[in-house]
Amino acid sequence: MSDEEEIFCSHSSDSKEDDESMRMISVLETILFDEKFQNLLDSFYDENCDIFEDSHENKIQYTETFNKYTKTIEDIIEKQMKESIPGFKLSQLEKFMSAKQDELGGEVFDVLYSLSSFEDFKEQMVAQKKIKQQSNKSLDLQMSGRKL
Repeated sequence: MSDEEEIFCSHSSDSKEDDESMRMISVLETILFDEKFQNLLDSFYDENCDIFEDSHENKIQYTETFNKYTKTIEDIIEKQMKESIPGFKLSQLEKFMSAKQDELGGEVFDVLYSLSSFEDFKEQMVAQKKIKQQSNKSLDLQMSGRKL
């Protein structure tokens, strides 16, 4: 019977770890798909897209802006995770993701990986710049009295 108790205790430990992992994923999903978070990203893109060009060259400014972007995202995630999970540290999430890298799938992790990708970031910035320029052209035409 002691073998069963050991198995039960071992299972209980795994279950607690699984519960904590599931809690982190659930809170992370809430953060990433929240409208406020999306609006913050959109504002960041809009405020910083003007320096980006659609070329293969990557300027130092791009890296600096990406680092600022990454820091902003990490700060938001860490703050909101701490509010939902007492004692949470960003290193817990990083450790979990590193350990489970090959097993992780789904939209939450796709979004996280895309947020951490410089290439995806640059593409988003270039796209936002084009949208902004098109919007400015439309506004200029409206102000000049010409029909679109």
